[in-house]
Amino acid sequence: TATAEIDMTLVLVIARADDERERARRFLRHDHVDGVVLMSLHGDEPLPRQLARAGMPTVQIGRPLGRSGVPYVDADNRGGARLAVEHLLERGRSTIATITGPWNMNAGVDRLEGYRDAVRRGGLEVRNELVEEGDFGEESGYEAMRALLAREPGIDAVFAASDLMAVGALRALREAGRGVPGDVAVVGFDDAPLAGHSVPPLTTIRQPLDEMTRRTGDLLFAQIRGEGTPGNVICPTELVVRRST
Repeated sequence: TATAEIDMTLVLVIARADDERERARRFLRHDHVDGVVLMSLHGDEPLPRQLARAGMPTVQIGRPLGRSGVPYVDADNRGGARLAVEHLLERGRSTIATITGPWNMNAGVDRLEGYRDAVRRGGLEVRNELVEEGDFGEESGYEAMRALLAREPGIDAVFAASDLMAVGALRALREAGRGVPGDVAVVGFDDAPLAGHSVPPLTTIRQPLDEMTRRTGDLLFAQIRGEGTPGNVICPTELVVRRST
């Protein structure tokens, strides 16, 4: 919508494999576009720095793990994770596990750090056996929940760093005969549409996606108009309480 309002065309490029990423780099470096929005980058991806050196107007969705040289828009992932775990603590839970996102993505790292912040503030010990990495997908949440229960059967709450992983965790808990929230309370992250329709409906952290996309467009179009490189934007998150807690 934003591009149509200023008579621009949106081009979507999906690059998963190494050869796809190289084709995307060549496309973006050869004056085919006026500006670039980058998202879902893993690790210390060099493309943002390459685009910055080339003077290409660029905005990244999600805080980079390293210095990228381009402005970014992100949700308050760390603060949102703190809200999730503080909510579990307020519900009287004391053995709180987490299923993290990938550790080579900033969202995975920040949501893990927010979990650790809240656990420490609640006077509890951060225990490595209560942390299991996932990939933001449902199946990884299922497998992670099974691994967590095998290591620590006394878990009474879990914070999953995405709603998809939380839904996978709910499936694993059902198979293990654990009631939700009676035995184990569950909180997700994102407030995806499925969160309100899971069984039980999922308590989660809402990202302000409309605001994030609007601010991304604002930062990009300011650069295209030659108004300089703007600063970074962090958008607040909020807790949405449903029956899973």
